[in-house]
This record gives sequence, C-alpha cells and structure tokens, in this order.
Amino acid sequence: MQFRLRALVPVLMVLSLAAAPPALANGDHKTKSLAITITGEIPATGDSFAGTFNLQGFAEQNGQLVAVGNLSATIADVNGQPIGQINQLVALPVTNLIATCQFLHLELGPTDFPLGMMTLHFNRAVLDITNQSGKKQSLNNLLCGVASLLNTQNTTLAGLLNQALGTLTTPATIPITGANAGTGTTFSGTFTLQSIAVQGGQLVGIGMLSGNLLNSGGTVIGTVSQPVTLPLTVASATCQNLTLTLGALSQNLQGVLIALNQATLTITPSQGSSALGPLLCSVATLQSNQNALAVALNQLLAALPSGENEGDNGEDNGGDQGGDNGGNNGGNNGGNNGGGGHGHGHGGHGHGHGHGG
Repeated sequence: MQFRLRALVPVLMVLSLAAAPPALANGDHKTKSLAITITGEIPATGDSFAGTFNLQGFAEQNGQLVAVGNLSATIADVNGQPIGQINQLVALPVTNLIATCQFLHLELGPTDFPLGMMTLHFNRAVLDITNQSGKKQSLNNLLCGVASLLNTQNTTLAGLLNQALGTLTTPATIPITGANAGTGTTFSGTFTLQSIAVQGGQLVGIGMLSGNLLNSGGTVIGTVSQPVTLPLTVASATCQNLTLTLGALSQNLQGVLIALNQATLTITPSQGSSALGPLLCSVATLQSNQNALAVALNQLLAALPSGENEGDNGEDNGGDQGGDNGGNNGGNNGGNNGGGGHGHGHGGHGHGHGHGG
C-alpha cells in the first residue's frame, strides 16, 4: 500500500487541486510576488519537499490571517532522489507577526495542508521586511501603519486575556521543559502564567518558572524558582476554548543557559467564574477580525521596490528547535506539554527578505 501511495505522489502534486484559497484582502490592490524558501514533509510516505512559496498577498480565512501564494517545489524520496513536482496555490497561516516602523518579522506555519489524497506538512518559514535607514518614506509609513494596527490589537487582546486570567478558579500552571544541548543539562518544571503584556509590539506572558535542573545522568543539580517573560501567541480562540502558546526562549537558570521549549495553555469556560465564557467570546471576536491587518500588509507588499523583494535562500535549523516548537525536542507543535500535542522531528525553515532602498 505504501508503494502505491508513493507512486501516486507526482501525479497528485501536479494534477489535484486543494480547496481554493481566499481572495486577497482589498483584492483590487495590485501586489508584488515575494519569494520565500520553504520545506516540508509528506507524512504518509516519508518523502520531503523543498522549493519556493511565492507570496502574492494576505487574506482572512475563518478568522485567521493567512498568506496566499503559489508553492513550487520538488518532492524527494527518503534517499533524496527527486520523484515529483508541486505547483499549487496555497494559503498558509501567519503564526507570528512583529512590526515596527523600521521592520516587519512574519512567520508562516508550521502547518498541515490537505492536497488531494495527501497531506503536506510545512515547516516554519520566515519573512523579514526592512526599510534600510528609513530611506523610503512611503514604505516607512506603511510599516508604521501595520505596527500601529498590530499594537492596538495586541493591547486590547492583552486586556481581555488578563481579565480572563482573573476569573480562573485555579492558577494557570502548565508543564514546561528545556535543555542545554552542549552540557546535557535539562530542566523539568512548571510555568504559572500571572499576567499578559505587550512588549516591543508583541504579546508576552509574565509568570513564575519553577522546577529542577538535572545533569545528563538525571541527577538533580539545582532548583529553579524565578520570574520569567515568555513570548505569547493566541493559537486559537472560540467561545468554548482558548489556546495560548508560550515560548520557546533561552533563559539563564541558575547560571545555566536553558532553551525552554514551547508550551501550550488551554482555557475553557469551566475553569473560571461565569464571567469567563463571555470574555472568551470577546477574545474570539477580536481574533477573527483580521481583514484590516491583511489590507495593510498587502499595501506594504505592493510598495516594496521592484527587484528588491526577492526572498533569500532558506536555512536549515535541524528541526526548528526553539523557533517553532521544541516541546518534544525538535518537533512541530510538540510544545503542548499539557495539551496533548505531537511533533515531527524533521527540520529546516525557509527565509525570505525584502527591503526598501
């Protein structure tokens, strides 16, 4: 059966069509294509793919900000031999976005994308756009516009999330792990989320980290109890379920640099007072209104100077450790220490770069 599936891969990747991606926000606004190197796997066969995601613009899909573009990639078997091609219009979720008046940092995925009888697993891809020395005023204004929208949204979101935390009947405590690859030292403990803030335009979770440091033999060599601040992202939000991801981040613990894995916190109405349900609905409503941000990003993409918006070659991260989801040591979405997550050990992420000059 596996042989038959593998034989179908080249045909499916070329001929089958996935669900049509959403129309670009402010669809009458002409954007430029920006190339981002991207990699991934086909879990059903163990094959991999590598190529280019030609970003055409941004849209809102089911309340989520997505990047729409054409995937052009080569499929390789487990021995690295080319066996097929992908040429498909896809929509990839924007999983992290940081913006200032000087730069924009955007991450796509990791995510799974259904295509015909197969599912493609995309590794994280990164896009950085900078306005070098602020030389191009129009680009600077557009970056400032994105930053302002994002900051306003995050500030409102932080307020709602703090209200939600205040209604919980038990502390928001989740398991968290980490390691120092060089020394073999590991950390195992918990993180208790106490408040949420906006720092540098990005949501962060502030709380207490507690646990033990262990040497490579598993012997406890230190006890940790200290406040830490971790990057925070709203992974999903509905009236029934709020999922937050925290980390990954390297942290000095008792003099040892530990790469903390990403962790997941899930909040449901039953965990708090009667006020929690309406607050979760408010968070979901705010998260679902991404169209204005998509329009602003499309205007920014269209303003990039011609010939200077091609993506750089990707870089291999050996598993997206620390950037994507180190919760199960080199996986994608494996940081769900308390949420039943799973991960893949395949690595690599793509990178694109655009700038004004």
